[in-house]
Amino acid sequence: MVALDLEDAREFGRRLIEAVHCARNQLVVTSGIRISINVVANGYHLQFGDMNSATELFLGTNCIWRVCQGLLRIADLIAPVESN
Repeated sequence: MVALDLEDAREFGRRLIEAVHCARNQLVVTSGIRISINVVANGYHLQFGDMNSATELFLGTNCIWRVCQGLLRIADLIAPVESN
């Protein structure tokens, strides 16, 4: 569906959590990706890529926290942050 590199996945995860926590729209733009996160009536509408040829994903409010957690856990599994 969508391929992200590690830094893009981390930035997307951060913005997705911020969008869900604050219940407001977010735009994730890096050198590799463009993702818009829109809050809709019963969930979230994600658009990956250009508006003309976007890949769309609709996520319900019942699963959004699991998606956030899964995305960030995969990023941490690939390149864990060292602790003290």
